[in-house]
Amino acid sequence: MFSSQLQPTPGDGDVQLDVSSIGRTNILHSEEEELYIRNVLLAAQEALLRNLDSDLQRKEETVDLIDRCRIALAPHKRLPPEVLRSIFHYFGETRIEFPPGPKRRDTGINQDLRLLHICSAWRQLALEIPVLWSDISIYLSDKDWKQHHKTLSSARQWFDRAQDAQVIVHCFQCGSGCGLQPAFAGT
Repeated sequence: MFSSQLQPTPGDGDVQLDVSSIGRTNILHSEEEELYIRNVLLAAQEALLRNLDSDLQRKEETVDLIDRCRIALAPHKRLPPEVLRSIFHYFGETRIEFPPGPKRRDTGINQDLRLLHICSAWRQLALEIPVLWSDISIYLSDKDWKQHHKTLSSARQWFDRAQDAQVIVHCFQCGSGCGLQPAFAGT
């Protein structure tokens, strides 16, 4: 395996970093570790170019290592929490919908929740910002009463995350003609 063949060189100092763990965690690396990762990345890229005709598995392992090195060195990992909070506030200016609207069902992820799927560090930070969870739209269908419990349960979770922030709720009822009619809106 290519990644296991990469060992620290004398110029890499005292860096004790397992090559197989690079890019698999949200760890913020020290400058020395970043230099080591950059050296691993360069070595992997050179090896890939040297061995263009080698076996497919070795190529895949090398490409995987290159991808993980790039992940480990991604600039967003250096953003301080205050900057991320500001970005999240801007991102959170949209209203969350329950259940997800038709435009969102194709991905399986409510687009307003995308930032929760970036990494565990971003998820934890976003969950700690009450204002992100304070504007919600709830759509209730006359036809699917079984879905209401799930929808309201999800909304309840949102209210808990909003903590002491002022919560704005928009509730819509989808009638037989499926024209949305405001059921109520309140704060």
